[in-house]
Order: sequence, then C-alpha cells, then structure tokens
Amino acid sequence: MFAALALAILTRSVIHHPPTYDELLHILAARGVAASGRPAIADGIYDRAELYTRAVAFAGRFASDELVGAREPAWLAALLLTALVSAWTVRKAGLLAGFVAGGLLAVNPWTIDLAVFARFYTLQALAIFTAFACLYEAAGIATRRGAAAAYVAVAAVALAFALHFQITTIIAVGALGAGIAAGVAVERADSLSRAIRRNRVPVMIACIGALAGAILVLFRFDMLQTFRETSPWSAAAANRLTYYNNALAKDMPLFWPLVPFAALGACVVRPRMGWTLVVAAATAFSIHSLAAAKATRYAYYALPFLCILLGCGLSVGFSFLNESLASRWPRIGRAAPVLVLAAFGLSFAASQEGYRAARLLLAADPYSKVLSYGDETTWSGARPMLAPLAARADAIVTSNAMKALYYLGRYDYELNASIVPETDTHAEFGTDERTGRQAISTASSLAKVLAAHARTLIVAENEKLGIGYGVPSNTVAIAETACDRAEVPAAARITVWSCTRGSRDER
Repeated sequence: MFAALALAILTRSVIHHPPTYDELLHILAARGVAASGRPAIADGIYDRAELYTRAVAFAGRFASDELVGAREPAWLAALLLTALVSAWTVRKAGLLAGFVAGGLLAVNPWTIDLAVFARFYTLQALAIFTAFACLYEAAGIATRRGAAAAYVAVAAVALAFALHFQITTIIAVGALGAGIAAGVAVERADSLSRAIRRNRVPVMIACIGALAGAILVLFRFDMLQTFRETSPWSAAAANRLTYYNNALAKDMPLFWPLVPFAALGACVVRPRMGWTLVVAAATAFSIHSLAAAKATRYAYYALPFLCILLGCGLSVGFSFLNESLASRWPRIGRAAPVLVLAAFGLSFAASQEGYRAARLLLAADPYSKVLSYGDETTWSGARPMLAPLAARADAIVTSNAMKALYYLGRYDYELNASIVPETDTHAEFGTDERTGRQAISTASSLAKVLAAHARTLIVAENEKLGIGYGVPSNTVAIAETACDRAEVPAAARITVWSCTRGSRDER
C-alpha cells in the first residue's frame, strides 16, 4: 500500500493539466455515452477501448471536474498496479524487495505520465501483470491441476481485457509465454532434459509446427505489415532500435545501469523468478524496439518486470552488505542493517530519480517539466475571442479537431496531415469515422474549402504549422494569402485566420 499512497501523493499536483487530443477522444465520447448511450463524437463513433470511455462516463457522474474525472480510471488503475506489484514481490522475494519494486514503479516518470492521462495504458498494464502473476502461479511445480486451471482461466480473461485496450497485448502474450517457459525450464531442468531426450522426434516436430503456425498467422493476418506501420508523427523513430534503451537511461539514470547486476542476483538467489522476469522483460522491450511505432506508453506494461528485478537485486545486495559489515566489524552488530539502508537511502536522495520525486512532492515544477505532454496548448484564454468568430463562420477548419469540439463545440474540417491517413479513404477529404467529418492537409484542399464557404474560420496550433505531418508550409501560405489574421492571446499558442470568400482576390 505504501507504493500506491506514494503515487497518489506524487500525482496530486499534476492531475489538473490541460487536455490532450487523445484524452479528449474519450472525454467527448463519454459525453455521447451520457447523452445517448453511444460513444458518439459529433457525427461519428469512437469505439476504440470503449470500456475506458464508459468508465470515464461513469466517473463523470461523481466528479466535479470533467478532466479529473476522466483521468480517475487510469489513476486508480495505476494505484492498483503499484500496490499489486509491491504485494506480489513481498510475497515472493521479501519485504525490502517489494518496497523497492513498488516504490520505483511509483516514482518512475512513465507511471506519473500515464496515471494522470485519460487513456487506457495503466489498465492494460494492470491486466497484463494480473495475467503474469496468475500464469506464474499456475506454472509452479507445487500447484495442483485444479488451481492451475483456475489461474490460467483468470489470466485468459485478464489478457482479453488488455487486448480490448491495446493491440500491443499480442507482444505481451509472447513475452509472458517466453518468461514463464524460461522459469519452468529452470525449475524443472532435469525432468525436462530427460523428457526431451526420450522424445526428440516429437519435440522437434512440435517445434517446427509451432514455428510454421506462427509464420502462417503472421502472413495470414498481415501482422508483419501492421508491425512495421507507424503514424507520420512518430515515423522518425521507426528504425531507432535504441529508443527504449535511451528512454530508460534518461528516466532511470541511477537504476537502469544496475538492471544487469540485479538480474544476476535475482537469477542466482531465486532462479525461477529471476529468469522469468529477465526473459519476459527482454522479450517485450526487444520486440517493441523492432516495431515501427514507438512510444514509452506502448511498452509500459513491461516496466513492472524491471522494477521487480531491481527490487530483488537490491534486496540481495542489502543482505550481502549487511552480512559483510556484521562479519568484518562485529561491534556494529544490529546497526549494520540501519547503516546499509541509510547508504541506499542517501544514494537515492542524491540521484536524479530522488531529486525529481522530491520536486514533484513539493509541486515545485510546472506541468511542462513533469509530464511528457505537459506543454500542451490550451485554448481557454482565447475562447472569448474565438466564440464570436466561430458563431459567424460557415465552416471551421482546425488542426486539432478534439480541441475545437471541446473549446468551441464544433468544427467542419481537420487540417492535419497525420489525420488524413486515418480516414476511410486514406486520402484528402476522407471522412474521420470518429467524428464523421473530413480531413485535409494540402494547399489545394484548403483552397477548395475556402472557395466553398462564404466565411471560414481557421484555427491552427502553432506547433503544427509548417510541419509535414501537421500543416505543411504551402498550406499555411494559402491561409496567409487568402485570409486575415485574428488577434488572440499569445499564451494560447494558436494562429487564427478569418476568411471571407472573394474579399482578397486582388492579391
């Protein structure tokens, strides 16, 4: 419970951050659920991870702040995950290991990010860790068949739940399978070796059949193509094989280099547990590193494995140092554990992880420094100027459809090159099925929209302007040539154009 309490305290100051595009998908769809029972946004339906949307709608009945209410399901899932990781590790490796594992997970920037993010990643991680714990118990040498079957059934339900939220659960299934198999192989090495020697041909046939089946599934369902697909905004990281290594080194500068030593200690002292965690974590991060789509949230479910390894490894190190001090300086006696714990505590306090946690505890840093998405633009300050312009406009064109709906209540075209490939036609003027509205990106498309409407309002976030996967430079030039800029507060970080058909033809 300490880990969950720590996370609750650490996130209290950042849960009120401005909404992001992805969060607004669920928030606006939740409004649709509340109004009609369907996850409707404008004229479309957003049914991805619908269970999360319905959880947001349910939480909204009791929340005084819509944004905070939308984040509560993810926040509660993060608290449960840290508590479960800590409790499971205590049961398997002792109090110190569980304390460290839960604490490291709670203070990690990935957890902080996702705990206050109205999206489904913490629920996916909770479901996957639940499946992991069940499968680990089911594979134990002393587990009875009936109990093992029950554990497997719970794990299957948990994984189905996780798959509902995110397709990357398929990778997680492979990682869990590899990890559990490695642990079983270590625990039953002698009996497995004898069985393989007695049944070499059937084992070989089974391995070849499994490999052929996996290849068939990959090609039959175009999974390799999906594996190498990515959105335009993340294309730059598609072939960056060191993406997750760099992210972990940046966010865990003290602990990430210790993982190999922690893994060694865990594998020596608790072979089955150590090898299960090592193989599961290594498999997950390796496959995600090869995948084209990369973001820390995609691999977040594997972070608990690293935290447990570190907890086990540091527990082993604590025991070794404690015994060494006591044997070398007998006078220290009972003070040895206190001295070792003090050394560990001071090391953490002096580390970047400790410093970051302390500043977060004191609410000393702005959202932009604490959260990876904390520098999100907010249109709140510009709404008084935008509202009358929107009321007079025949069409609203925006680079961020979700914010236009949230702050203005309407939009007609999304001007964003990243959205066009996600429409029904994957081309200009294709319909975004989430909202039922069209998406454009090119200069000629914008010119057609301006020609088709007497009054057009264009609202574009500055960070999207002149960007190939946002609003390309030649498209911006059309707005500059055909329209007049409207004054809005600089803090909103948006550019607004008011366009009247034919008013600037002389240009």
